[in-house]
Amino acid sequence: MPDAISPTTPHHFMALFQTNDFRSDCLLRDLEANFGECRFFIIWDRYDSAAADRFSRHPQIQAVTRDELFQFIAESFQVQRGTLDQDSRAFPLLLRILLAIYLRRSVGLDYCIMTDNDIFLFEPIPEVVALSAARAPFLIQETGASDILPEIHDFITRDAGRTIHYVPPSKGRGYNAGFCGLDLSVFDNFDRATLQRLLDTLRPMPQWWREQAFFVNMNFTSPKAVHTFEHSRYFFLPHDHRAYRRESKIYHCIFTTDKRRVDLYYLRRYGRSVVQRLWAGHIRGVLLIQWLRKRLHIRTTLYRFLGRSPAAD
Repeated sequence: MPDAISPTTPHHFMALFQTNDFRSDCLLRDLEANFGECRFFIIWDRYDSAAADRFSRHPQIQAVTRDELFQFIAESFQVQRGTLDQDSRAFPLLLRILLAIYLRRSVGLDYCIMTDNDIFLFEPIPEVVALSAARAPFLIQETGASDILPEIHDFITRDAGRTIHYVPPSKGRGYNAGFCGLDLSVFDNFDRATLQRLLDTLRPMPQWWREQAFFVNMNFTSPKAVHTFEHSRYFFLPHDHRAYRRESKIYHCIFTTDKRRVDLYYLRRYGRSVVQRLWAGHIRGVLLIQWLRKRLHIRTTLYRFLGRSPAAD
């Protein structure tokens, strides 16, 4: 247990980040500016030692290694470390689930915000800061979320013995787990049999969103009401939605693995060097080409619908 960390720190964050790159650094800077005193519990998938100096500005980071995480889970729940290693290699997002359990059972946190690193804050988010200070769970709706899976529902209700108080979304089709406030006390009743059944449930599932379904529905088992931002500007839209800034205070790059749009946002905010300005120019060019290709595709589809060849124009 990292005994230098106090559960009474006002704001806690957990994350599984691919690497300590420019985007991750910028997100942490924005979160620190909005939340003030906070701690970041991060698992790095690939830590770049060459970029370590940039992250020295974030003393709030508490890095959690795979070995540290696996050792705690193995000893606490009598699970073979080889099983944890094999399962996490096949399903990397399992690490986020194990990290949430670790933060509750080892560090003693009752609440944290879980974040991806493809998040960008268009403007201050005092509503989220207030929810975090009050330890209130929250979930942000999105246009096409996949957060309901029968296998996950059965695990939570049957094996974990919890009741899901799911609130149907009012603005989208579901909830996104990429930036959410988690009531970590929902993991208090996890024992050896519960965790083993969770691993057995997740292992054969093909859906990439099974981790999201797990966190969304576990959060809805909290005895606290889950805030869903029904009447405020918090909503995740497709990554290239042209009115994103008007619709939401927070950008989350969903429905694509191409994160250059987030990089461009951060380059505009924090880019200072010539190299960074050239990088921003390159990304703008790529995004322009993508936009033109999308428009041409729509035009071609329209002509087919009308029964005309595009060449006839």
